[in-house]
Formats: sequence, C-alpha cells, structure tokens
Amino acid sequence: MDERELIYDWNEADRAFDWSRAKVDLNDETLRDGLQSPSVRDPSLDVKKRLLHLMADLGIVAADIGLPGAGPRVVEQVRALATEIRDQKLPIFPNCAARTVIADVEPIVRVADEVGIPIEAATFIGSSPIRQYAEDWTLERILKSSEEAVTYAVKHGLRSDAPVIPELESFDDWERHREGIVASFEPEGGFETYLAVRIAKLAWRLNRVPRYETEMVAHNLDNIGRDMQISGIYGLALGIPSEEIGTEDKIDEQVSRRLLPSRDPMERIIRYEGHLHRQLIQTIRELEATQARRKGDRPSPLARLDVSGSPV
Repeated sequence: MDERELIYDWNEADRAFDWSRAKVDLNDETLRDGLQSPSVRDPSLDVKKRLLHLMADLGIVAADIGLPGAGPRVVEQVRALATEIRDQKLPIFPNCAARTVIADVEPIVRVADEVGIPIEAATFIGSSPIRQYAEDWTLERILKSSEEAVTYAVKHGLRSDAPVIPELESFDDWERHREGIVASFEPEGGFETYLAVRIAKLAWRLNRVPRYETEMVAHNLDNIGRDMQISGIYGLALGIPSEEIGTEDKIDEQVSRRLLPSRDPMERIIRYEGHLHRQLIQTIRELEATQARRKGDRPSPLARLDVSGSPV
C-alpha cells in the first residue's frame, strides 16, 4: 500500500457536492485538541464540566472529552466528564481520542464500563513521516497495529453507541436505518437529534423481536427429529411399537405445537417488546412536543393510560 493512500486530501474532494443540502453535526474538540497548543493553559476540571454544559446548551452533538491513553491524570478527568454527562443527562455524545494502538483504546473501554455510558473511540492513524521517524514505525507495523486496535475497540463495543451486535448485524444497515429515521423527523439542535437517534435505536431493537421469534420456532422445529428419536427409544422401553410413535399424525402434532415459542420464551418476547414499544412511543411524543415548542405551537395536553401490562 502506498503511504499516500492513508491520507485523505480534502483538496481532491468532489467539488460538485451540494453543501446547502447537507446536515452538519459538530464534534467539539475544545477539551482535547483545543488544549494541544503550548500557549493554552489546561483549565480545571470544574471549568471543563462547565464547558460541557455550554456545549450542550448550544446544541453541539458530540464532544471529545480527552485522550485517556496519555496517562492516569487524563483517565481520571475523562471519567469525571463522562460521569457529569451521565448524571446531568446532558444531550451530548462523548468520545475519546486514541491512536490506533490497544494501549490507547483500553482506557476508553475501562471508563465506559465503569461509568456505564457508551463512549466512542475517535481513533486516528499516526501515519506522518515525522511520527514514523520518531517512533521508528514501518508501514507494516502501522497497518498491523491499526487492525489490532480497531478489532479490540469493536470487540468491546466502542464502535460508537451503535446498537449493533457484532458479526450478527451490519453496521452499514444500522447507519442506513439511523439516517432514515432521523431524517424523517427533521430534528434541529442537539436535544432533538438525541431524541431522534434514540427513536432509531429503539426501532432497531424492536426489529429484533420477529427475528428472535422466527429463530426460536425454527430451532424448535429442527429438534423434532431428535425428540421423536428419544421418544421412540423411551417408547420401546415401555413396550410401545415404534410404528405407533413415529406416525405422520404424531409428527404433524409436534409441528403444530412448535409453531409458536414455548411459554417462557413467549413471556420474554412479550415483556421485551412491550418495554421497547412504550419507550418508543414516549420518545416520539417527547420529540413532537419539543418540536412544537420550538415552532411556537402549544403541545396538546394528553392523558394516557397504559393498559398493556400482563394480566394478573
């Protein structure tokens, strides 16, 4: 691979692209890249928290909250900022910078697990000739290190906060799903975008329900042969002729019984689907009310009674 293939030249970008139709989200780098200049003083943690609140107030979608691979002090500050976002329910998505080395990605995994919120790993490849000279990195080492770091990040769920099950679901399908849902609501500002993305996530998870049900039924049907064989062995031990056990009527009866999931999986499906559906409807209503207030409309007061609970 030519080294130039690792560098994206914006000067060569398609000049025919209509930027007037594009929606631009801002990722604020004040708390990380903004502190790289030697003339900048690193502010206190309280000031950094205040900056997070100001970013959220401005409708900025995401913020880089640090590079925890730089050392224990930065890890502690990243943990504190992530906790502030969680506890204050700030409508802003956190991410952390990291070189494409596992040593930089691992602290992000640790903080995300400890705080309990998704944190995106904003990885970058150190591919400049200066870095290669200073670190004595060859192109082969850069490629190998990048592959290992990205694999580690995805394995530990750091491919942003996408609700995608690795190797079972497609990140590309999720991106198309998310973009379509968000575009349909035409959100403005960080909070509306947050609600629209939440709706997309809930709808994505709801789509798993019919797949799970289908897989459960298929699994039960696949086991008919094995179960009939076991029944035959047990029947013979009781003196029941094998031809009375494996009849077409018996097989048809087994198929009919397994066209629906059994009781325990069915109850799990109902609870899971009901929980997600309620959250989805609530989030849609909250987004609609937020948009109505922004447009100067008065949201209609609604009285709602949830009667979808399980019977006693």
